[in-house]
Amino acid sequence: MLDLMCWKGNDMSDKIWVNNTETKYPEELLNGRLNAECNVIGLIFNDPLILDEINLTTQDFLSIDGRFYFGVARQLKKLGINDFSEVAILSNLDQKVLDQFNLRGGYQAIYNIVSLISVKNKDSILDSITKYNTFIKLYECGFNLLSPMEIGNRTVVPLEFFKGLDSNSILEWYEVQLSKMGTGYDVKLLEDSDVEITDEFIDSLSAGDEQGVSYGCAGEDVEGNPMSVFPFLSNQTLGFVRSASHYIAGFSSVGKTAMMCSIVLALVNNGEKVLIICNEQSSKTWKINFLVFVLYKHFRYMSITKSDLMAGKLNDEDRKMLRAAQDYFNEKFGGMIHFIQMAENDMNVVKSKIRFYALQHGYSTVVYDTFKISDTNKRDRSVASWDELVQASRDLDRYAKKYDLIMLCSIQIAQSFKGVLFLDSSMLSGAKGIVEQLDTLLCVRDVYKEELDPDSKFYCNPFQYIKNDSTGKWEEKEYLCDPQLSWKMVFLTKSRNSENSSSSQSALMFRFMGQFAVFQEKCWCRPKHGYIQ
Repeated sequence: MLDLMCWKGNDMSDKIWVNNTETKYPEELLNGRLNAECNVIGLIFNDPLILDEINLTTQDFLSIDGRFYFGVARQLKKLGINDFSEVAILSNLDQKVLDQFNLRGGYQAIYNIVSLISVKNKDSILDSITKYNTFIKLYECGFNLLSPMEIGNRTVVPLEFFKGLDSNSILEWYEVQLSKMGTGYDVKLLEDSDVEITDEFIDSLSAGDEQGVSYGCAGEDVEGNPMSVFPFLSNQTLGFVRSASHYIAGFSSVGKTAMMCSIVLALVNNGEKVLIICNEQSSKTWKINFLVFVLYKHFRYMSITKSDLMAGKLNDEDRKMLRAAQDYFNEKFGGMIHFIQMAENDMNVVKSKIRFYALQHGYSTVVYDTFKISDTNKRDRSVASWDELVQASRDLDRYAKKYDLIMLCSIQIAQSFKGVLFLDSSMLSGAKGIVEQLDTLLCVRDVYKEELDPDSKFYCNPFQYIKNDSTGKWEEKEYLCDPQLSWKMVFLTKSRNSENSSSSQSALMFRFMGQFAVFQEKCWCRPKHGYIQ
């Protein structure tokens, strides 16, 4: 416990709480709260940059001193001060505020708190105040916090039970309880019925209801032609099925994000509302990809590349076309894509955001870039990293089924497999066990120059299927890939709706125009099994 002498009011009043808090809320809800608020203030004065990371407001503090010190911290931060030293505080507060500061013990009082706080405990300190505020909001909404009830196999007071949980887990617990009320619904069951082939089921098959959402086309260009994304691949997998997980795996910098960007636009074109959660790239990267894709695919304008945009190398015509692309994107895709960038990779936060945006805002597709283990300070050290990935993939798939989502994730292939020619699920970084949950797994890699050389032992034999007009049958015809271009090889590692690459011994080949974030489906190939230096 911290020394809270400076939190027992000033010499003008012995009040601790604001606005008759003691009469408004039961004593049990306030027990320990003063210490939580004190810890947060100590944390902020220890590291003022935390104010840029949190969404706390004055109303999140119920103690008089808590609100005062938070207001002081926010005022100093607005002045651009990032080191709350005694000199900085005394030099930048107006006299009225400074008088109140001195009445509370001056700098020594706040120093006594700061000296006992470690920034390493930031997450638990911030979660503590969030938890206490959650208690207040639940109480105000009429939820039972104080009367004993059955939880598991024992009778406990909910408030005492919740003190052992973090703030996200508390909300999840209530959500599970609410989902069971009045419907006889068991959260573990998605279906519970006799198996009978009904007329309605046959009609749904005839209507194509069992097919997933297509990611083959993102709309039409200025001439009315389709803006192709991955039409053939989408047909192969029957689109992305709802209530299922679909992963794109590849080595670092292979183009997974660019691939995701074009898929997002195709999904929005088919009515999906897409939530993007990213722990690596910022929204700027995605916006640039969206813009160059629209410029190339919709307007057929090729004078602006990604590097031009990033370097600001634009002439008057370029700026005009960029405005046109902006207007088109906002009109067609605006309001249908929401982006979240995470400073730290924390699966609890990911699940919380998915639940919130699915339930509150009707988002139907989640794109998670990149799926990986939690950051070091977020990890449970008692759990192996591969086991954590498997559990996280199960959690995401459970959310996909629970909220009827398309769950689309990118994941890294371990760098130790760089050079292996035929990709499969055993190469996923950390955990091949995640494949069990997946409906679709696509593995992507660069095509090596040797694979495009007919005289090389690594030649991948590119071919297209061409329909023979006389026989009406589809026949293989050799396709020559220009080795001067950039090529990607896509393995259909797992698909519940089509033959996979391991069975067919084939893969798709895409031409990749990275400067426009555009892929073009060109042909099939038969990659060798082996390793290339």
